[in-house]
Amino acid sequence: MKNSGSSSKRVRLGIIGLGLMGASHGETLKKVDECDLVAASDIDVTYRETAERLGVKFYERYEEMIEKEKLQGVVIAVPNHLHAPIGIACAERGLHLFVEKPIAPSLSEAGRLIEAARVGRVCLLVGHQRRFSSLVEKTREIVRGGELGKLVGVTITWALLKPSSYFEGPFSWRKEKGGGPVLINLIHEIDNLRYICGEMDQVYAMAGHHVRNSPVEDTAGVTLRFQSGALGTIFLSDCTLP
Repeated sequence: MKNSGSSSKRVRLGIIGLGLMGASHGETLKKVDECDLVAASDIDVTYRETAERLGVKFYERYEEMIEKEKLQGVVIAVPNHLHAPIGIACAERGLHLFVEKPIAPSLSEAGRLIEAARVGRVCLLVGHQRRFSSLVEKTREIVRGGELGKLVGVTITWALLKPSSYFEGPFSWRKEKGGGPVLINLIHEIDNLRYICGEMDQVYAMAGHHVRNSPVEDTAGVTLRFQSGALGTIFLSDCTLP
């Protein structure tokens, strides 16, 4: 992308959370001429090196960052349970938001974040990047265009084995409330289904966690109905043998 204006027209951005996804967003933003990534924050000071590699100022507290840096928007890439409180705080400061998926761990928290964005008159985008894939776009065109006939149903199987290291250290939140494969992984497939097949109006689900015995699920089964009348089934597990 080419910058067609002066540097004053570049959007000043900051990143909150410099872990796996935050660092990835940072690397991407540094390549976008219309964006000026100026700062990043993380409570883990070891990520100061990541900020230095990106060439941006590092803050331990995001509150200090948004107070001092005159940002126009932020990328929020923190553990799921922090999306809503941090997003609301930033929206109240008038900052546009890019929030990693899921938008929040619960409907009530998501509602509060959306309302904060509305009141603050800021844009809110959730990181469902797969919707912009050319493959997903083509699949939507085929399904909605009727090339395969009337949609009767869809089945998704998502099963793998996540290693113990996936849940250790700074990633221990993945096995606590707000984590789990439904919010971390299945949320992508739900977004794809809604985009490709249409909205859903009925959902039935069961979840189990008897393999890892964590507070969140490791396996789930879902039956759903689309507004069109088509049905769907989903089997999801992150503790199956490869």
